[in-house]
Amino acid sequence: MDNMGMLRRYFLMGLAGEGWRLEERPGLLRLVRGGETAAGFYTGTEWDKPFLYPLRAVDGTELSRGWPLEKRLGDSEDHGWHRGMWWGHGIINGEDYWREKKGASGFIRTSQVRGRKRADGFEFRGVHRLETRTGESMAGLKTLWTLGDTNGERWIDFSMTLRGQSALRFGDSDDGGTGIRLREEFREDRGAKLTNAEGLRGAKEIWGKASPWTHYEAEVNGKPYGVAMLSHPSNLRHPSGWHARNYGLNSANPFAASSFAGEKGGERGRMSWRPGRRCGCVTGLSSTRERWTWRRGMTALGRRRRDAEKSVSGWRDEFAGDGERPGAGGGDRRERTGTGIDFRDASPAGRGSCRAGGRG
Repeated sequence: MDNMGMLRRYFLMGLAGEGWRLEERPGLLRLVRGGETAAGFYTGTEWDKPFLYPLRAVDGTELSRGWPLEKRLGDSEDHGWHRGMWWGHGIINGEDYWREKKGASGFIRTSQVRGRKRADGFEFRGVHRLETRTGESMAGLKTLWTLGDTNGERWIDFSMTLRGQSALRFGDSDDGGTGIRLREEFREDRGAKLTNAEGLRGAKEIWGKASPWTHYEAEVNGKPYGVAMLSHPSNLRHPSGWHARNYGLNSANPFAASSFAGEKGGERGRMSWRPGRRCGCVTGLSSTRERWTWRRGMTALGRRRRDAEKSVSGWRDEFAGDGERPGAGGGDRRERTGTGIDFRDASPAGRGSCRAGGRG
């Protein structure tokens, strides 16, 4: 980044006619279209960990909560660490990388960040490190966020690789995974509908349950939108358990078997990696209307809703058909996690969804 803290603009020539540009400031990369932030990659030290914000549909509608960055009328002000989309976990070697409590939580700091145009969209790359609450480095983290619009759909793919400098121990905690926080309209007490692949309905029924996917649906300014998160077949402990709450929070979390079962002090969800071994996850956002599918075998995009109950074995066959096999390329299956997120336009017109495919 510019040492003088000046704004740097990159006009993306391939889409210049559509008004896209990338702006860089210290601690923030913004993808801008028509004067509106399509997405921002926040990495500054004023935040305890990096995150992507806002989450928008193609029509510009924000589907993420505004507070604490941009408070909208009626925004709740709980859980200040729920910002757009992020990754973290409540217990790694005794440090908390989910809740941001002064003096009690670790930090995910950023040393490098860059953005560039790709053939299929745009990407943000980050090099980070997990620090203890006293500032000691515990692990290296690399993230990749890819964004684009395809056939009227906006999609965002997130992937990460974590490599411990010492042994890493993930404790059993429901606070963890790849998370999103949606706007107030996605609260159950305001009429939002929550369901999962097994047809269970409501947060009380789907919270903590293992399922290939979960889905939130609500009306925003009189127009219906849906947000689905999907667990990739190659994920650790697929299908994931879901930290699906009734106020707009959702995350896919493979490290919470005891917490989800209400076992106080239980550790069935814990897992350890020896020094130098990698673990990773992939997450995505997408705007589709009627389809969900796995793009390039990693991102949850585009599979028809009526086919969403297809067997996991069928998904794995489709995944392998893309030239990869579950667990390939990043260590054995125990080292991989993933979650897909699909921000979908549920309106009859089929415009303005925001889609994501992710794992975590």
